[in-house]
Amino acid sequence: MSTCTNTLVVFHFQFIKWRIHPKVNKYHTEWLLVTSDIETFEEFLLSRAKVLMGEYFKIKKKIQKGIRYHCASEDEYAVEFTLLHGRQDDRLTVVDDCFLISDKLLGSYSHYFFDQGMIFITEEGAIRPLVGMEYEVLKTSENNVLVWPSEKYTKSDINVFRWPGGKHYYAKVGNVEVISLDGQSKWSDVKEAERQASLFLRRINKKV
Repeated sequence: MSTCTNTLVVFHFQFIKWRIHPKVNKYHTEWLLVTSDIETFEEFLLSRAKVLMGEYFKIKKKIQKGIRYHCASEDEYAVEFTLLHGRQDDRLTVVDDCFLISDKLLGSYSHYFFDQGMIFITEEGAIRPLVGMEYEVLKTSENNVLVWPSEKYTKSDINVFRWPGGKHYYAKVGNVEVISLDGQSKWSDVKEAERQASLFLRRINKKV
């Protein structure tokens, strides 16, 4: 999942144990983003919007090129499903599609957050409806970037790349998009992309 750039925001995570079903003595544990303030929630929405719109434009490019494909991720499937079942007119513009994705996919977070006052979110972007349920917090963690506290990354996880025919270099640490402190995510020089990736690596491995 993409990271946010506002260093004033601190993301709070809890490693939670919860009962899968009230009548079944089975439990599940996972790290969840726990958001109860509007600033952190807006930063999460910004990050989520970037991911979903990235999937939208990937789908659009494949369609324009006449490429047959299978959805490569749950996010890609969610966007494709929304477009297939939400569009009333094939002549709708990109702006119309963006409003549709925002309403159907991002809107669910807002409805839940403002209704419940807080929200639990998985690393995959799913909402865990734990508000009002019994659960146990086993561990807590904080970070100033939106990266789930599951592992420490190393330099071997850095990937600097450039799209075919593109002029700019991009970078990832694992599956996390590299974004500099000033909000940049692409660079004209490969060495600068590598340098930013190294700085970003230190940030996401550092607990606030």
